[in-house]
Amino acid sequence: MRANIFWQSQLLDQDNDFIQDRFPYPFIEMNADDMADLGISAGDLIEISNGNGATQGMAYPVETAKPGQVAMVFGSPAGSQGNVVSPGVNELVLPDYKHTWGNIRKLANATPRSKAVSFKSKEYTA
Repeated sequence: MRANIFWQSQLLDQDNDFIQDRFPYPFIEMNADDMADLGISAGDLIEISNGNGATQGMAYPVETAKPGQVAMVFGSPAGSQGNVVSPGVNELVLPDYKHTWGNIRKLANATPRSKAVSFKSKEYTA
């Protein structure tokens, strides 16, 4: 997913303290019930892994996440979901990034930096 909170992939905001303090780790949006089942709290550092690779990020509960599904910010310099995408994707096949299977595990409790994050919804509602 792209995030309008920073410039697309956060790549151009690496030196922007305001952005880096707001999101010290790439966020991985999750369903709150899934988080509870896995013993994960908001801001905990987690890993998604599969046979293609692994990536890490910060658990971010959102109401819009369906059970069993997660969404990770695209191309963050600190961790990219591209690490778990199948190498079978090529120029002749439409990349199917949204249907990559992976295992989720907690790496660590929320750090002081991730505890300072506001987990208020990023979604605009009129």
